[in-house]
Amino acid sequence: MGIRIEKIKINQNGPLNSNFELEPRDLNLIYGYNETGKTYIVEAMIQFLFKNRKYPLTLRDWDFGGKIMVSGIEQTPVSFKKTGAKLDNYTDNKLGLPKDIGKLLVVRSGETRFIEKGDGVGREIIRNCLSGKGILEEILKPIQTNNRKLEIENKTITGPLSSNKRDLQEIREERNKLDILISEIENSDSLAEISRLEEEEEKVSGNVENLKKAKRSYAFELSSEIKQIDDELNRLPKLEGLRKVEQKISDLNQAVGEKERLNEEYKKRAKTSDDYKWCIAAQKKYNEGLAEQGQTKDNKWMMILGILSVLSALAFLLPQMTLPAVLCIVAAGVLLVLYGVTKRQINNQGFIDEQKQRENEFKKRFGIELTGKDILDSKLAELQKNNTLAQDSKRKLEEQNSKISNLRTSIVFEMKNLFVREVNGTDWIAEIDKVKSSIEKYEIQRSELNDTLLPLNVPPSDYLQAGSAVKWNSTELIKQEKQLDDINQRIVVLENEMNDLKGRIAAETAKSYSESIEDLMDELYKKKQQVADKYRIMCSETLAMIKVVEIVNELTGQEDMEIKDNLSLPAITNLLSAITGGKYTDINMDDNGSLSLITGNDEEYPLSLLSKGAREQIYLALRAGFAERVLKNPAFLILDDAFQHSDYERRKNLVEHTMRLVDAGWQIFYFTMDDHMKHLFEAAGNNMKGDFKNISL
Repeated sequence: MGIRIEKIKINQNGPLNSNFELEPRDLNLIYGYNETGKTYIVEAMIQFLFKNRKYPLTLRDWDFGGKIMVSGIEQTPVSFKKTGAKLDNYTDNKLGLPKDIGKLLVVRSGETRFIEKGDGVGREIIRNCLSGKGILEEILKPIQTNNRKLEIENKTITGPLSSNKRDLQEIREERNKLDILISEIENSDSLAEISRLEEEEEKVSGNVENLKKAKRSYAFELSSEIKQIDDELNRLPKLEGLRKVEQKISDLNQAVGEKERLNEEYKKRAKTSDDYKWCIAAQKKYNEGLAEQGQTKDNKWMMILGILSVLSALAFLLPQMTLPAVLCIVAAGVLLVLYGVTKRQINNQGFIDEQKQRENEFKKRFGIELTGKDILDSKLAELQKNNTLAQDSKRKLEEQNSKISNLRTSIVFEMKNLFVREVNGTDWIAEIDKVKSSIEKYEIQRSELNDTLLPLNVPPSDYLQAGSAVKWNSTELIKQEKQLDDINQRIVVLENEMNDLKGRIAAETAKSYSESIEDLMDELYKKKQQVADKYRIMCSETLAMIKVVEIVNELTGQEDMEIKDNLSLPAITNLLSAITGGKYTDINMDDNGSLSLITGNDEEYPLSLLSKGAREQIYLALRAGFAERVLKNPAFLILDDAFQHSDYERRKNLVEHTMRLVDAGWQIFYFTMDDHMKHLFEAAGNNMKGDFKNISL
């Protein structure tokens, strides 16, 4: 019993307006216009039954529901749905179905060919259907055509230029190039010399580093000494304060000197003080003597008469008695003249004696004659001026004494603040000079230390408190740095000599040129090993491939014989003869897999050269024959408007050939929207005895 569809149920969805249910017969005609669900049913059947669905027309992404019951696979009918096992899954079971079983059992939209190229069948379909060794072509597929022609002669791979042979040559050339490059590097003295110099550079760099540490340590020592000096300086009186006190001491000394000068000046001016006092007394006595000597005996009666005459004149003037008034005035004038004429001086002998003494004392004191009061007045004026100056000197002297006292007090106070003790005034300068000497000594030491520290150019943050393994020596550092510079220059020269090789290494290893020569060499050796491994692996793979091709070619020859024998089996030739009306009775395959048809007269016609109508008959027969061959029995065919592109006469023949398949036991599902095809199948089906199902959607 062959594989048959016992029941179909497709749930309503998309263009299908209602559930589609069918218990199929031998011939099943499903007719419907566009958008009635015909294509939806076909694609649902393909989705349910087949896993490998790569057909000429791409399936739409519909969400199908339902199931199809198929008999002839298990003891009871098997249910196929959108999910779950498919007919393709039975490839490995006892049925041995080919993986492209769907290509045999489904024909869509007039495409009765198996493939679009060549004669429309193809070696792969033939092998899958007629040979148990169809896997051989799968084995050879990854191997390119020229690679299949490679051979081994005298332990050498020969044959046409192929990808494997070319790859082997390229790898061999790459390996040889790497060997040459490595040999050049290993034979170069530059690399060894660079290595030696780098070791020496490391040693000298260590010396330089130790000397730099020594410099940092030495800088710390100098800095510590400077700090000690600063501490000492901080404990001493500040130079500014000393200078200020020194200035005050200087001011004091100047003030004392000024005091002595003022004192001398005062003493000198104070000497005339007695002369001044004598002159004042002499002047007084002199004036008094003159007053006494100049006194006269007054004629009082004459004075009285004169006054009366004046009064009388005034009395006469009031009543305008002019003459008497004039006479009175004349009389008054005469009396007054007589008073002046008759006046006589008083002679005082005592005054004359005192005056003589004064004149002698004056001459004794001043060395000049006192000839008159004006001389005495002049000398007194002179002495008075001098006395004023003496008083001024005295005042200044008193002020200077006050200034000196204040300066002494201030100096004593500041000296005590500076020295934190009392210092005897006689020791002020000595103590200040002593401190200044100490400050100067420390400043000199500090300056010398700074002059040593600053050229070291070591910032405080880099000071090294720990001791150094070596003693600081600037000359030695210059020597070591010069040696280090010479080494580095020599290394640069040698590295420049290695630049070409280094560039080639970087290019070969695809690494950065900036990497060290040692790292690049490591990468180069790795690359050499990788290339050697790759060459060995490729040689092994190529040798294995050649062996596989030899075995496959040997088995392919056996397979071709088996295919040719199977093409002549009755299951194929009888169906071919029946469908073609006995015109073609046998079929052959050449070495390239192309098919030829054999007529009853033993004439051979290549399938690719037959007319389209004849090829469609052959394709239909081969589908059924191949399917029956692999399935052991007739099965079902799903024809979705498979004949719609044929002309009317050819359609009639194709329907007749299809009916012959039904007669041979095949179950046919023909889907169409073509009225002509519908009428042809209805006419053919109506002649059947109840094994025809005609459904219009």
